[in-house]
Amino acid sequence: TVSDREFAAARDRVMIGVKDVSRRPSDRDRRFVAFHELGHALMRMHVGGRVEKVSIEPRGLSLGVTLTAVEDVESALKTEKEFRQEVLVLMGGRAAEQVFCEAITNGASDDMLKASELARMALLRYGFNEHGPYVPKSEGLIKEMEEQAREWVLKAYEEAVTIMQQHTESMKSLAMELLAKEELPGEALAALTKADRP
Repeated sequence: TVSDREFAAARDRVMIGVKDVSRRPSDRDRRFVAFHELGHALMRMHVGGRVEKVSIEPRGLSLGVTLTAVEDVESALKTEKEFRQEVLVLMGGRAAEQVFCEAITNGASDDMLKASELARMALLRYGFNEHGPYVPKSEGLIKEMEEQAREWVLKAYEEAVTIMQQHTESMKSLAMELLAKEELPGEALAALTKADRP
C-alpha cells in the first residue's frame, strides 16, 4: 500500500533533495537554521498562508526548509499586495536570526536575491509604481525604480523584525521543539497565528 506519508517523502526527495545523514551541522548552525525556518513560517502565516511543515534535516544543499501548503487553486496572477507579501516572507529568515540569535548569517543570501528580484519585477515590469503602466527605459527612471525596490525590501525587513518581536515566547518554544525533533508539522505551529501577550 502507498499512503500520504510515502507521497510526501517522494515529493520532498524531488523538491528539496535526499536526506543527508552523513552531514551533521554544529549545534550553533542548527540553532540559526531553526530560527531562520521558523521565521519564514511565521511570516507565511502572518500573510494568511498555510505551512505544511518546517524541517532542519539537511537535504541536498539545504540545511533546512519551510514547506508552504499548496492551495487547491493557485492563481497565476498576483497583485501588488501579494508581491509585497512574498517579499515579507522571504525576509522572515534573516529577521528571525537577528532577533533571536543576535547575529545574521549568509544563510539568507538566496532569500535576499529573490526578494530584490521580486521587488524589481513588480516595479519595473509589472507597473506597481507611481508611473503606472509605463515601462521605463531611461537610466534616470530605472535608477529611481531601483531605489524604490530597495525601499520595498528594507521596509519588509523592518516589518518582519517587528513581527518577530511580537512572537518572542512562541518562537523560542517552537525552536526548542524543532531542535529536538528536527521536523514540525504545520499543525504544531498554531502558536504563531497570534502574537504573544505583552
